[in-house]
Amino acid sequence: FCSEVHHMLMNDESIDILASQPEGEAGPTSVAWQREYLEHLGVEQDYGCSELSKVPERFKGDTEVVQTFAKFQTACMMCMKKAALVRQERLERKMKEVKLGDAAAEASPAAAE
Repeated sequence: FCSEVHHMLMNDESIDILASQPEGEAGPTSVAWQREYLEHLGVEQDYGCSELSKVPERFKGDTEVVQTFAKFQTACMMCMKKAALVRQERLERKMKEVKLGDAAAEASPAAAE
């Protein structure tokens, strides 16, 4: 689960989808994907989330499991940060295009009429 969700959250398509959503909706979407993936694996969502919260303590002696779980947690945070950056870049690009469009309209002869 942890490795697959890490890949799912960090792929370009997921980041694009999250960046396309309003800021407050991206987090719940990411969580919904994770919960749906639990169901896909045959694990009831609430139970799976409850058990995931126990991983660090339950497997504290298993370095591989703990590291994989940490990668999963990092992906949960990083996908949101990457989506926010993409969202900001898109906004800045739109603002620049609007400014360029306004400047072009002001410079055109038709605007002088």
